[in-house]
Amino acid sequence: MPHKQKKHTNAFKDGSPRAERKNFAPEPSPFAPPVLPLTNYREIHLNEVEALRSIYGDDFEEVEHRRSAWQQSSNVTFKLHLRASSNPEIRIVLLVELPMTYPKTYPNLSLEHLDELRPGTRSRINDIIRRKPEMLLGTEMIYELALSIQDVLEDVAQARALDKDLPSLEEERIEQEAAAVQRAELERQEELRKQEAATAEEQRVLQQLLEDKIRERTNARISRRKSRTYGMDSSGALDVAENSPGAISFDPPLVMSDMEEQPLAFRAVHGKTLLECSPAKETFTVRPVVSENRPHAPLLALKEFSFSEGADVLTFREKMRSIEDKLEVLKKLRHPNIVDFVGFKIHRPLGASDSTNNTWKVYALLEYANKGSLSELLDIIGTVPVEKLRNWMIQLLEALEFYHRSGLVHGDIHCGRVFLFRNVSGGTFVKLQASIEGSLPDHAGNNRSLTSPKSAFWQPPELTREDTPPTTKTDVWDMGIILLQMGFGMDVCSRYTSANALMATRELSPALQDLLHEFFRPNPKKRPTAFQLQPSEFFRVDTPLIAHGSTSNSMSLPSAHALTP
Repeated sequence: MPHKQKKHTNAFKDGSPRAERKNFAPEPSPFAPPVLPLTNYREIHLNEVEALRSIYGDDFEEVEHRRSAWQQSSNVTFKLHLRASSNPEIRIVLLVELPMTYPKTYPNLSLEHLDELRPGTRSRINDIIRRKPEMLLGTEMIYELALSIQDVLEDVAQARALDKDLPSLEEERIEQEAAAVQRAELERQEELRKQEAATAEEQRVLQQLLEDKIRERTNARISRRKSRTYGMDSSGALDVAENSPGAISFDPPLVMSDMEEQPLAFRAVHGKTLLECSPAKETFTVRPVVSENRPHAPLLALKEFSFSEGADVLTFREKMRSIEDKLEVLKKLRHPNIVDFVGFKIHRPLGASDSTNNTWKVYALLEYANKGSLSELLDIIGTVPVEKLRNWMIQLLEALEFYHRSGLVHGDIHCGRVFLFRNVSGGTFVKLQASIEGSLPDHAGNNRSLTSPKSAFWQPPELTREDTPPTTKTDVWDMGIILLQMGFGMDVCSRYTSANALMATRELSPALQDLLHEFFRPNPKKRPTAFQLQPSEFFRVDTPLIAHGSTSNSMSLPSAHALTP
C-alpha cells in the first residue's frame, strides 16, 4: 500500500483536456469574433480522480455521489486516507468534494481524525487547508494538498520516533489559554443561569404576593357574606358599636362560637372591664357587639398593648409588619387544649409625626377562661390532686406537641399561660395560651419572671448562654416546672435549688423520678419531645408522687401563702 509518493509532474500531461485544447484548437479567423472554448469540467474531475486512485490505491475511497435537486449530474466525492510513510498509524482522512466548476472554484474539504493529533499539528494542517487552495486556484490541486498534509504527518512521525513528540511551551500555552477560555465561558453561562433563576424567583415571589393579596380580599368578601348568613345585622351592630363608648372595631369581621356552639360573627367588641394592668399592657373582659336578635354574646378577653415608635421610626414600623405576620400564624391555631385566639387589630396613630400621638396599639382578642389561670388556682389551693395533675399534664403535652408540630416555639411557658375551663358536663380541663406577648417588640422574655427561679439551675442550661433563643426543648423543660408546681406548690423553685435537688431530697415514686429525669435532661439533644413524653409510665398507671412508706406527702406540703403569717 503506497503511502507517500513523489510528485509526478506529468501526471496530468497525457490525455489532459488542457493539452488537447492546445493541440487541436482551430486558428481563429481574422474576420470572425473570437470563440471561447467550452471547458469540460466533468472530464477534468474524472481524470484527476483516476490519477489519485492510481497513486493512493487502497487509501483512495470513493464516496457515493451526492446530487442536488437541480443538478443534472452529481458532484465527485472521495476520501484520501493520508498516512505518514514511516508510521502508518499516524493518519488523517481528507474528504474532498469537487464542485461543478472546479478547479476555477475551491473544492469542499473536510478532515477526519484530526482530534487525534496535537494542537500544533492540527494548526499546521488547518493552515494548509485554508491557505493552499488560494495559491492553486485554477489548477488541479488535490494532490498538492494531500502531499503537503503528508509532509506534516511525516514530521510528526519523525518527532515521535525520536521521543520529541512532546508539547512545546507554545502548545502548552495554547492549551492552557483554550482551557481558561472554556472555563470562563462555563462560568459565564453558570452566572447567567443563576441570574435567570434569581429573576424567575423574584417574579415568582411577586406573583405569590399578588395572589396572597387577592386571596385575602376574596376571604374578606366571603367572611362578610358569612356574617350576613349567620344572621348578623351589620348595620344594626355597627349602630350599637357607634353608641357604645370604648367600642373597638375589627376588619374583616371575626367569627367564633357562641354559648350554644353556634357560629357568631361580629365586627366590634364593647363593655371593657379591667382585669389586669401592667406597664404597656392592660387586660379587659369584653363582649361582641351583636344585634338584639343575638342576646347570648360570650365573654372574651381583650389584651391591649401600647408601643411608642421611638427615634428609629422605619425599624419600628418594619417590626410591626413582622408582628402582623406572626399573629396571623397564631390566629390559625385550633386545638382543644390551646386557647382560641379569635383575632387581633394593629392601630396606627393618625398623626404619627406628632410627638404627642405616636403610640401604636395592638389589640388581641382571646377566648375567656371562665375558671382563671393555673397560677391563680395554685395561689389559692397550693397543689392539685395527683389524678388531676396527671390528666392536666397529658392535655398540656398534647397542646405543646400540636404547637411544635405547627412549626412554632412557645418560649414563654409558665402557670400564668395555662388557663382552666369548665365544660358543660361540669369537668375542668386546661388550655395553653399561645405566646402572643413573645411575638411583640420589647415583650419577648419579660413574662418569664412568673417562673424565674431564685437559682439559675432552674433555667434550661442552653439558655444560660447569651443571645440563645428558646427552642422546642426549652419548652419541654418549662413544662416540667409546671408539673412540679402543680405537685409541690408554686414556690417549689424557691424551696429547692434545682430539680435534681428536689429529687435528691424527696422520696419520689420511681415513675415520677423517671419522668422528671426526662424533663430535665441537661443535654437538649437528649431531652425528649412533648410527643415522646406522653407514653411515660407516670401518666399511664395510678402512681403517687411520693413513694409508699414516706412520712410526707405532696398534698401536705405548705404553700407559699400558707407559710405567710
